[in-house]
Amino acid sequence: MNTMTKRFKEINKQKNIKFNSMSKQQELNNTKSELIDDLLATETVMEEIWRYHPDNPSKKDIIKEYDILKQIKSDVEKELDELDK
Repeated sequence: MNTMTKRFKEINKQKNIKFNSMSKQQELNNTKSELIDDLLATETVMEEIWRYHPDNPSKKDIIKEYDILKQIKSDVEKELDELDK
């Protein structure tokens, strides 16, 4: 094996080592990002549920809120039907 070939093999070896360590760091960053997304989603759901939680002194009436959502849904469906005409 000539000197040039040895040098290229060494360069490729170093690139692979560097790439693998970068890939591990990217994988770690992706995992962290996914966990942060999960944490934010969980916090958002918790905040929403707290609006109706029995221990919340300012809790909303879930039956009333559900009826409001049903009416909004119906109104949106009507608007969509009108757009299709």
